[in-house]
Amino acid sequence: MGGLDCSLHTKMLYYGSSMREVSFHVVPWMPLKKNDEQQIERKRHVGNDTVHIVWCENAKGYDISSFVSEVTAVFIVLIPLPCTTLVKVQVFCRDPSLCFGPLQDGAVVGRDVIGLLARATAINANDLIRKKKSSDHYSEKEDLHPSFFRRQRMSVILDRLSSGDLTQKDLAAVLFK
Repeated sequence: MGGLDCSLHTKMLYYGSSMREVSFHVVPWMPLKKNDEQQIERKRHVGNDTVHIVWCENAKGYDISSFVSEVTAVFIVLIPLPCTTLVKVQVFCRDPSLCFGPLQDGAVVGRDVIGLLARATAINANDLIRKKKSSDHYSEKEDLHPSFFRRQRMSVILDRLSSGDLTQKDLAAVLFK
């Protein structure tokens, strides 16, 4: 659930392949808290995202200065054009030396492919930023591929489930026949 509380959030936009898992925080899907005028919980999740994809109905575009998070490094703004079949793209990046795509600032793209291209651009931007910030205790492959984290989680589960009689390997064989 992308760090969201499963008891409060009922849906998550998710993409998965053999090499990658991505969850998207979709603000309108996040529940509002009645007693929180500033919606701090929503802002906390969205503010901690490295890349934002923004659908902006305003023809003038999106004012990124209204967003104060220092974590967010890239904004991919999609502005539907009046012809209803095309979308204008604006890409804002805090680090102008970063180069990623396939979408580029100023591109005009058909609505039929904008979702795929926006997702690919967000993934590529996120990968590039993570590589740049990569710490020494994980290799680049481990840092980017979900299989590393799945293997870690499975080991924790197997450790908890295994009794002294079964090795982790034997327990895994029984569980995953």
